[in-house]
Parts: sequence; C-alpha cells; structure tokens
Amino acid sequence: MQSLSLFKIHETFSTEAKAEAWFHQTRWSEKPIFPCCRGKQITALKNRKTMPYRCRDCGKLFSIRTGTQMENQDFP
Repeated sequence: MQSLSLFKIHETFSTEAKAEAWFHQTRWSEKPIFPCCRGKQITALKNRKTMPYRCRDCGKLFSIRTGTQMENQDFP
C-alpha cells in the first residue's frame, strides 16, 4: 500500500462527498453489499443520511461505515 502525504490526503478528501465517493469505490467498486448477510439486493434511501441503504434480503439499514473500524465513530 502506498503511503500518502498529509497534503495529498487533504487534496484527495477535500470534501465529505469526495471522501465518501472514494470509500464507496474502494469498498464496493460498483454496487453496495450489506456486510452482515452479504446481501446484494440493496435499496438506496434518499431521506436517511446516516443509514442511506437498506438490505432487501434481511431488511437492515446500513451505511458505508457499517462493518468497519469507523462504524461506531461519531463524526460531525
């Protein structure tokens, strides 16, 4: 894994939207997959900012952070 300078990190993730897009591409590459049941039938929920996805296989809500070290972190 290539190391990044603080400048490069700031440049790459200068907005929350850019950071989320990078994590989305890195984690799922195409479509979200629910990490708990590995469900692939996912509905995007536009009115749910903190949990914007629902797994249609098990019915649970999740986000890009679900199942990661960032899952239980509170970010402003």
